[in-house]
Amino acid sequence: MTIRKRSFISILSACVLGLGAASTAPVVSAQENFYEGKTLTVVIRSTPGGGYDDYGRLVARHIGKYLPGNPDTVAVNMPAAGGLVSTNYMYNRAPQDGTEILIPSREFVFAQRAGVPGVRYDAAKFNLLGSIASEGRVYLAGPDVPVNNLADLEALDETFLFATSGVGAGDYLFMQLLQEGGYDVRGITGFTGSTEANLAVLRGDTHGTNRTFASAVDVIENEGFKVFAKIGKVPPEYEDRDDLFDHLEGDVLQLAKVMAVPLSAGRPFVTGPDVPAERVKLLQEAFKKLTEDPELLAEAKRAGRGISYTSPEEMRDLYDATLNASDEVMELVAQ
Repeated sequence: MTIRKRSFISILSACVLGLGAASTAPVVSAQENFYEGKTLTVVIRSTPGGGYDDYGRLVARHIGKYLPGNPDTVAVNMPAAGGLVSTNYMYNRAPQDGTEILIPSREFVFAQRAGVPGVRYDAAKFNLLGSIASEGRVYLAGPDVPVNNLADLEALDETFLFATSGVGAGDYLFMQLLQEGGYDVRGITGFTGSTEANLAVLRGDTHGTNRTFASAVDVIENEGFKVFAKIGKVPPEYEDRDDLFDHLEGDVLQLAKVMAVPLSAGRPFVTGPDVPAERVKLLQEAFKKLTEDPELLAEAKRAGRGISYTSPEEMRDLYDATLNASDEVMELVAQ
């Protein structure tokens, strides 16, 4: 397949640690008084509805009981620019005292490595709390679109239009992987959430969309959306779908592997870079405990959301792989 040397970064430019220092008992005791009577805000990078919102609100409902002082919790949606606005906010403007945490776009590290203008954060300096899910991504065609696999996509006699949220967001970036691989696809931006994107596909305004499998289950099972390709881990019944790793070549394939890293830490949670280490430790411990909470697990199951914990240390290793990706791979995206 011919790889088109288009300027991926020029397209991206339109948009957009786990510090676990050991603490002594007296320090922890002092921290135990901090959250009492306070409110912990969980900032969500998207509009209500969809995967980020579901996971953000799950965490908001349960993390308070695992923090000393049992603070009240509130979930706040902060959409725009595919999650860039909320990530910049958490890094630069949010209180640095441990009273605000964020579920950012899973691609926030990649956006920095790709040199996206508008990124005003250093991903290496965020305090990582953990990830609540590992996910695969699926490419979806509407029920009446004659695309069931990548061969059908190649044979389509028109440009395949993807409903996407914004340049630099995950759905746009993964659409661009197909573009760079030589497929005739284009992203239509401006959809602020999965509900709007789904309606665009059902109306015939676009041909399909792409998102994590957990966020796609409802439209696959209830609306007849078809999975025609995948990247990352999906349930066994969908493992026979075309895997992008088998259909891309050379540097585009290596780029796909870098972009797939966030799927392994698919729903990350972070707090600001200057939050005191002892407070970060409390948040990390509370986050790990909530991923084992029977009530949270039952809620997630009812909502069709998988739960799988990734530690801050594992996340750091994954993100370092992206931040340290070779210039040769990243040069693919430049003219």
